[in-house]
Amino acid sequence: MHGDRGWFYVKCSKCSSKLFPELDNGGLNFVCKDDDDIIPIFRYSVNATIVDATGSAEAIFFNESMQALLNISCKDMVTKHADTKNLRAVPQQLRSAIDKQSLLYLTLKNDGKIVVNNASEVASTTSYQSKGNPTGTSAFTPTTPVLKSGTSKRQLEESPGQDKKMKRA
Repeated sequence: MHGDRGWFYVKCSKCSSKLFPELDNGGLNFVCKDDDDIIPIFRYSVNATIVDATGSAEAIFFNESMQALLNISCKDMVTKHADTKNLRAVPQQLRSAIDKQSLLYLTLKNDGKIVVNNASEVASTTSYQSKGNPTGTSAFTPTTPVLKSGTSKRQLEESPGQDKKMKRA
């Protein structure tokens, strides 16, 4: 988890612009540069390295995937567990997701970035001798698609509506 880039963002309920933190009488408030009387909308945005037996890759975990892994909304994580003096500091409750075996639903963007759309915990029998060196077997078994029976490809002979020989003019 790359906490130096932040782990959440807050947007305006009216214009969707980024909100800025402001300490007011010891409490934390978020303000919009354009709007008043707004409701802050909290969203996870976690940059992390995902690792499996084949290697590693950088990925971005957005709100739905982090909420599924942590079972806590971003708003609750910020208001109950974040350090108001250093909002970039990653709370221990968020760090609990590190090294947790999960099934990730990914999207590979055109620019090569990997986005984790959703995630769920996987019950596993995998044990680890050392970090990144799995032994044993996983309870998650990939399924092989069932082939359709009775299907065949059309022979490449001639297309309907074309002559066998092309005539020269």
